Amino acid sequence: NLKLAFMLIITAYIFNIAVRYIYIFSVSDIKEFYWNGHLMINNVDGYTWAEGARDILAGYHQENDLSRVNAPASILTAVIAKFLPFIPFDVIIEYLPGFLGSLVVIPLILIGRVLGNVWVGFLASLLSGMVWSYYHRTMFGYYDTDMLTVTLPMFALWAIIKSFKDKNIKFFFLPAFFEILMINWHGGLYNIANGFFIMSF
Repeated sequence: NLKLAFMLIITAYIFNIAVRYIYIFSVSDIKEFYWNGHLMINNVDGYTWAEGARDILAGYHQENDLSRVNAPASILTAVIAKFLPFIPFDVIIEYLPGFLGSLVVIPLILIGRVLGNVWVGFLASLLSGMVWSYYHRTMFGYYDTDMLTVTLPMFALWAIIKSFKDKNIKFFFLPAFFEILMINWHGGLYNIANGFFIMSF
């Protein structure tokens, strides 16, 4: 039932967040990891998106400075920072990857539910938090577009399975919606979106 799925999603999400705190505990005593009293992000690409978000919040940037003010990651970060003005910007970009990356539990559990075994989806969502490569690319501090490059395709896959399983025309618009989000979030997901379309056809 839906209530069980919701409880499992909350449980798996909290578990994924907790696992990502391992990194915070590991580096919290290393003074070189701090800048202005806050932990620094540990991915050099992240400073590109952070600059774009900073400039969006400032309301201006210099002409031809290559600031990524139009990048989805920068825009999303700026929106979140705007709604959470009481949280320092450095803290937002440090913790955002873990909180967004852990959202992968939602489509995994929903896929399990659609296929008739929500517990298998729950187990997959718990494992997703510990899978080596995914963990490192969505841990706290790894601020990059990787924080949603698996989650969005998984939502698209859930939508495809849901639409074919229920044979309900209203769900056929969901895959396209998530595939548009995928392509706009990261250009590398274009091929996956095409693959989903061919598979669905």
